[in-house]
Amino acid sequence: MFNSIPLSETGTNPPEKKRKPAKSQSLANFLIKEKNEVKKENESQEEPLSQSQLSDSSQSDSVIGGEKSQSQEWSKLFSKKSAPKCLTHQETCVLQTVKKVGKNKGKKFYSCARPVGLANDKQARCSYFLWADEVS
Repeated sequence: MFNSIPLSETGTNPPEKKRKPAKSQSLANFLIKEKNEVKKENESQEEPLSQSQLSDSSQSDSVIGGEKSQSQEWSKLFSKKSAPKCLTHQETCVLQTVKKVGKNKGKKFYSCARPVGLANDKQARCSYFLWADEVS
């Protein structure tokens, strides 16, 4: 029923602490603060390398070498396929696109790069043909 506010020894009420006006905080301010605090914590946790850590550098070199070979494998996987060579002339074929109306329109294929000539002419285009999606 009565408000129980403790009185100081002098018999007066203790001075009230002044509150600062509340700042409106946004999520962005909170996240930025968190990132900065994490950076400070990471910087404070860094320690100089010990002898045992320095001797482990040879192991880390092998790990780095493994990472390089992995990156080479990935680059091979995603690299552009090289054009095949025709069987008769052993020359790089050209990539062409079907322009005729039909089910294959727009499909790409490889054929001999030499110009068209007589069938018995060895210098003319051979009959090499390969769909581009069949290239390995």
